[in-house]
Amino acid sequence: MGERLQFNLDLPAALRDTHVPPLLLQPLVENSIKHGLEPKREGGRITLSAQQVGAQLVLKVRDTGVGLNAPAAEAGTGFGMEQVRRRLAALHGVQAQVQLQPALDAEGGTLTTLTLPLPTP
Repeated sequence: MGERLQFNLDLPAALRDTHVPPLLLQPLVENSIKHGLEPKREGGRITLSAQQVGAQLVLKVRDTGVGLNAPAAEAGTGFGMEQVRRRLAALHGVQAQVQLQPALDAEGGTLTTLTLPLPTP
């Protein structure tokens, strides 16, 4: 995507050394590119953010792409999201969840939120 892709990290210093299971965020970022930004002629931005809410780690992948209601250029299988859901369930059971929703501000796009227990030291 070249210059059409912008990327922003919003990671608090207190969470920078927090371990996240491998390959948990990659499919979400790939979905943002493939389904959100690639179809948008001017491209857009992906923002990855982290925050602590109580004993939970909340990770967000937000894009400013075409959004969830846009017609898909090719039908996706949902494989990446399904794998993320399965991994979260296997690792953390009901203590973890993933939510996919439209980003409801003027920039539009999609917001994916992962919530999982903070690892204990």
